[in-house]
Amino acid sequence: MEAPFFSSKINRTLGGVALAMLIVALASYAVLNFRSAKITEDVPPSITVSGEGEMKVTPNIAEMSFSVRAQDKSADAAQASTTARINDIIAMLKSNGVEDKDIKTVSFDLYEHYSDWAYPICEAPYMEGEMMSEGMGYEGCAPTEYKPDGFESSQTISIKIRDLSKAGMIASEVAKKGATGITNLSFTVDDKKSGKETAREMAIVDARERADKIAMQFGKKVKRMTSYYENDYGDSNPFNPTSYDAEYAAKSASGEPMLPAGEQTIKASVSVTFELE
Repeated sequence: MEAPFFSSKINRTLGGVALAMLIVALASYAVLNFRSAKITEDVPPSITVSGEGEMKVTPNIAEMSFSVRAQDKSADAAQASTTARINDIIAMLKSNGVEDKDIKTVSFDLYEHYSDWAYPICEAPYMEGEMMSEGMGYEGCAPTEYKPDGFESSQTISIKIRDLSKAGMIASEVAKKGATGITNLSFTVDDKKSGKETAREMAIVDARERADKIAMQFGKKVKRMTSYYENDYGDSNPFNPTSYDAEYAAKSASGEPMLPAGEQTIKASVSVTFELE
């Protein structure tokens, strides 16, 4: 009959060491669990709320772009025609208080101009019941050769008008002096910073009020702010040229277009995290 395992001194020693190691492992596990529980209990409750602010401002600047195009047999003649009209318009702008810093060239182009496709007269028209093919005037007749017939010059200028009382008159004069297109007419404010700061303050107050209400519902109080994030809110411009077509086309007694500036809305949106107690 074999002796029991612990009858040997060596086996008893090994068993004692194993038991001691097991006790140490269990003790370490208990300590870690206690520390984890303590850390969890030490983390204070918090809430994250959003706040919004909105500021209405009256525009004090009108912005617009206009283009001048000219076509001629030579490049020099086309460019000279465009330059003459641009210079005439710029002189008018300066005489009405538009400063050099508010006049900027957006684009300048000079290129060959091609005429539209030309179709020869064919003796044999389509037979009755036949369909006309796209791009063909008559059956079997192709367009003539596509050749340049001169040069076209164009220049686009953007301007800021700081005296809104002159905006309609300036737009009218620009058209009279040869502009071939007036686009991107809009109204804005010169300094958006102050309006943005006011809207941000309103958003922060809104966030704090929401946090106080939510905390009260949970029987808590707001202790302090722990994080803050401001959303990038684009400013909305109520003047949309496409929606003011009728008013833009209307003429006053002086023949100037009516250009209502309206209001501009500056918005701010924030996300704030508060610690509760």
